Amino acid sequence: MRAIASARKLNPKKLTVVWEWGNPSDLFELTSDIEWVDRIPPLSFTYQKIAETRGNFSFLRSRVLIHSHSSFYVNSEYELKDFFLQPSKDVIRQVQSFVFTKPTIGFHMRRTDKRTSSTDASFIRYADHVINCGGRVFLSTDNEATFEMMFERFGKSIVRAAKRVTIKERWPRTDYSAPATLDDWIDLLLLSKCEYVIGSEGSSYSRHAMIRNGDSRCRFA
Repeated sequence: MRAIASARKLNPKKLTVVWEWGNPSDLFELTSDIEWVDRIPPLSFTYQKIAETRGNFSFLRSRVLIHSHSSFYVNSEYELKDFFLQPSKDVIRQVQSFVFTKPTIGFHMRRTDKRTSSTDASFIRYADHVINCGGRVFLSTDNEATFEMMFERFGKSIVRAAKRVTIKERWPRTDYSAPATLDDWIDLLLLSKCEYVIGSEGSSYSRHAMIRNGDSRCRFA
């Protein structure tokens, strides 16, 4: 989603997205500026990567040089906020059906495919504070063992959304699963509904949830 938002920022008039993960309308509100296709269309040109320096990429198309920071990335993901894809009506309905009955802080604990400085001990300290202040934690994690550890320690003060697909380690996935992708998308939107978000350092998923949430108390564990 970050890549699509970056491309929309670069070319706000018309964009073709190659989407090989099912029907995009199941996840997103479709917009007139995006054409969705399930395979790469025939191109009369190719891009050749010719240089990379400190995260900056240079591409050559014919005689036109395209220079991009971090492969179509931007200095701050907050610049992409207006270009984020929005959820479909059905996804919104499912998110709204999840009711937080007391002040709830969103935790995103990324554990499977990305090493992060946001340790379990750090999240536990934040959870202790939240729960001692009368709140509870909505936990989104890609690792079932992490949820079990937090639930064993804090019990019903830890809540999560029901999953269509139970996966021991949700990421990386070698095979596409439409239900699992929908679960992950709903989790991100539920994080954005919380009072604020405590995320995993280095995770774009955490940053995306924080941006959508918008509270100044959002931070990395």
